[in-house]
Amino acid sequence: MWLVPYANGFYTKDRFARVPHSELRWEGRTHEALVGFQPSERIELTGSYFEELPKSPEQFRRKLERDLEVLAEETRDKPNDARWWYYLGQTHEELKDLPNAVLAFEKSGSLTGWPEQIAWSCFKAASCYSMMKTHRNAIEWCTRGLAVQSSSPELAWLAAFSAYELGDDHSAISWAIMASAIGNWNGIEAGVPRIGFRHLPGWYEGPFDVMRHAYRR
Repeated sequence: MWLVPYANGFYTKDRFARVPHSELRWEGRTHEALVGFQPSERIELTGSYFEELPKSPEQFRRKLERDLEVLAEETRDKPNDARWWYYLGQTHEELKDLPNAVLAFEKSGSLTGWPEQIAWSCFKAASCYSMMKTHRNAIEWCTRGLAVQSSSPELAWLAAFSAYELGDDHSAISWAIMASAIGNWNGIEAGVPRIGFRHLPGWYEGPFDVMRHAYRR
């Protein structure tokens, strides 16, 4: 399976598969994925990218409302599958319903599964808490995500930002130093390669921006 990055680098998507491959199957009625590969068989195809056709606000709203209904059924029928809880949270977030979004992200982040996905769910729960100005909860979910997958610079960055918002500059600087150590600002990616979602400011300029303001204050 060759994964191709989206034009903005936010995530990669299944785009090319070698066939025949008897283990492959499409899974999901929305946000479907091609499953059946071993991790070693998923490779990013560098030098290429994809884009998606834009939707009008009305089309996007209809998609979200459809997804909300489908994902409510998926999470009911597969309550231990973190993937569907994550996408339920994403749908609530895009509908500006942060309280329900954070509940779904927390559920996804509390389950077992692919570490990268679980850690990202923790990041999204923390992001919702940050938007709701409950920064201590944001830091808690950042630390949960780092315990699952330590090579997640966006989690350390968001913990740094949240500590700064709380006025704890020493903690903000410590978290930001951690984020810079595992990020990719110098062109060297620390830890395991990432193929899923990522928040790129946390990989590059974000930690240094927090340090700049925290040191100054």
